[in-house]
Amino acid sequence: MVGKWALWFGILAAPLAWSAQELLSYGVASRECGMKSARTAAALSTATSPWLMAILTATFLVALAGLLVATRNWHRTRRGSGHHLPHPAEGRARFMAMWGLLTSIGFVIAFFFTAAYMLAAPVCGK
Repeated sequence: MVGKWALWFGILAAPLAWSAQELLSYGVASRECGMKSARTAAALSTATSPWLMAILTATFLVALAGLLVATRNWHRTRRGSGHHLPHPAEGRARFMAMWGLLTSIGFVIAFFFTAAYMLAAPVCGK
């Protein structure tokens, strides 16, 4: 049986990490671009901020941890064919493990899109 904290961590870690990354990156980018003049902001717009990369890396590691926990939860709850579950708690745990796995995969993919955008698009805009 899988613990409820592991199930909830598998479900919530990646989406909350992605949300934190978006909010923190927005704050850092607006502060960096607001403190620069128009000429220096244009020069910095192609450079990647070390703060933004640190935020992305830290939150991505949390999302990966959520994906690993969700994968472990899914493997622990997969017993037999799944058609004859003896107890409703096992069915609920299996559903939560599957939902955590799907959610984590989706948000880890979202991290790749965010990283690609950060590397390709200007930080301060034009």
